[in-house]
Amino acid sequence: MTPSWIVLFTNTLVACSGIDEGADTAVFDSGPVSYPSSFDTGKYRASGLVVVEETEGFDLDGDGEVDNKLPTLLSLVDPFTKQDMSREGVNATIVEMLAEESLVLLLDAAQVRGELGIDLLLASRDEDSGVLSMDPSSFDADGNPNSRFSGAFLDETLFETGAASAELPFPVVAGEPPVQIPLRDALLHGELLATWDTGAVADTGAWVPVAGTGSMGGALPVDGLIDQVVDKIVPPYEPDTGADPDFTYYDPAAYMNMERDEFMSWVTDVLNENMADLWLEDGSRAVSAALTWELTPATEWPE
Repeated sequence: MTPSWIVLFTNTLVACSGIDEGADTAVFDSGPVSYPSSFDTGKYRASGLVVVEETEGFDLDGDGEVDNKLPTLLSLVDPFTKQDMSREGVNATIVEMLAEESLVLLLDAAQVRGELGIDLLLASRDEDSGVLSMDPSSFDADGNPNSRFSGAFLDETLFETGAASAELPFPVVAGEPPVQIPLRDALLHGELLATWDTGAVADTGAWVPVAGTGSMGGALPVDGLIDQVVDKIVPPYEPDTGADPDFTYYDPAAYMNMERDEFMSWVTDVLNENMADLWLEDGSRAVSAALTWELTPATEWPE
């Protein structure tokens, strides 16, 4: 059987540069309004998040080709960190973090008068009380979600949404919470089910509820990658006092004999000149990215 996310990519790549404006046009003066979907609201939890291969993703720049340089970016970063930052290594880490609940990604969806709104939210569980709470990093200073997508259903279950900016939860340092990397011109496409079917989990044969599948993509600004990823991977200098004997501090010999500031500047130049494949509206560079996701019903929700 063809995986559902492959079918989804095939169906959405052609239209991924924007939402079909006519898909849910409402007419309010001609009787009852009908929309492509009867979906009302749903709360979900990510059960799967996968960095896909470079041949899979969205056409972000409209040239008819898939844009996804994230796997190449990970292979560039991998030699400078002790953990496996290859695409396969990151995907394995995500599986582990989801299972251990060090990564709790929630999706809150609602359709109002034909417009679908989706919030992506990070949550965390208190080790002592077991209480699930929202991560403050999911919200701006006014309490609005940092990752709010809007769009419409194309039919009963398939949807397309987008956001000028969003945050991509991503594992960077093993054993630590995921960082939220800025994602520009973000797309979130997929399938949401008001009711769900059960599907077999590969390798285990277990049956679990599946409430949605889809794909997410967009542009990762180089500045955001430097601040949220590279700066957290490259260790700091050893402090004058209070050094941790078990910690590996910055050693120029391990970084091409460059001082830390020099190395960070070099990485920035490499990303801008050799890795970034997209231009943002402000003239800065960005790296294309694509992931797939799978949802289960949220059996609990933070207050």
